[in-house]
Amino acid sequence: MNFKMIIPALCALLIAASSMPAHAADAGESSEAAERMAEKMLNAIGGREAWAALTNTVNGSQQNRAGEPTVVYAVITMDFEKPRFRIETTARDLRVVRVIDGERHWRLTREGRIEDLPEDLLAADLQWYRTHLYRTIHRLAARDPAISV
Repeated sequence: MNFKMIIPALCALLIAASSMPAHAADAGESSEAAERMAEKMLNAIGGREAWAALTNTVNGSQQNRAGEPTVVYAVITMDFEKPRFRIETTARDLRVVRVIDGERHWRLTREGRIEDLPEDLLAADLQWYRTHLYRTIHRLAARDPAISV
């Protein structure tokens, strides 16, 4: 899949959807147009069938940050079927890890300690998971009845 096309395709979908009429009489037409745009986006990034078949992803990226260390490498392993993911961030003299696996969760701190995630970080990570871009694309492709375009 060409992941470089995901962000532009989603932005185009959101811009087009935001300019659709909001009147109830136009709702059917807007819904059909949104479905066509979603289909076009899915085709541009590998196809509905390919995204619907995914059960997880492993995403590695270099991240450039304002704070120290300024360059880090992150690997995110994410299960699309249940709240289960691992985020491992490394740089020179740095290795931190966060893991959510259902009811189990922990982190490896900068100091090298393994500890439970604080409740606020756990809540933020679960919100991040619920709205993650790749997981949302998968859900749209699989026609998850809990979301719509």
